[in-house]
Amino acid sequence: VRVAGEVFAETEATFTVANMVVVASLVAALVAFVAAFWFTRGKVVRPLREITSGMKDIAGGNTALDVPHLGRTDEIGAMAQALDVFRVNASERARLEHSAQQERDRERQRQSHVETLIADFRALMARTLTSVNSETGSMLTTAEKLNMVASSAANDAESAGLASSGASNNVQTVAAAAE
Repeated sequence: VRVAGEVFAETEATFTVANMVVVASLVAALVAFVAAFWFTRGKVVRPLREITSGMKDIAGGNTALDVPHLGRTDEIGAMAQALDVFRVNASERARLEHSAQQERDRERQRQSHVETLIADFRALMARTLTSVNSETGSMLTTAEKLNMVASSAANDAESAGLASSGASNNVQTVAAAAE
């Protein structure tokens, strides 16, 4: 009985030690899990959230942001570098779109100016042609009047010439009669 009591006490002590080892192992595992969780959260999850936020900002058109974690040499750093390339490309695309829009605006203004010049030129030519047509008609009327005056003057000159010739013949007849 004594031996059985000693074996029982020894077994109970071993069981107690085993329970303590199991409990200590569970506590150590729990501490390791919590430490791993906080480490992962701080070194992986938070940076991924920050990079995700940066992606959303760039997608929304904000290219002036500072990309977080560019100095890291791990996968998070590689993702940050890729995000920075996207940011630079988005910024360049926005600059090129702005430049192209300005060029289109300048072209529209130039086209509008050319169309205004053409319309002004057409209006000027229409007024000039109207004036030329009017003056041509006036000159034609004046030319017809001058032609009639010249014709009348020629008729008058012919009549005067005939009258002068008749007078000269009369003078000669009188002079011959007087002789």
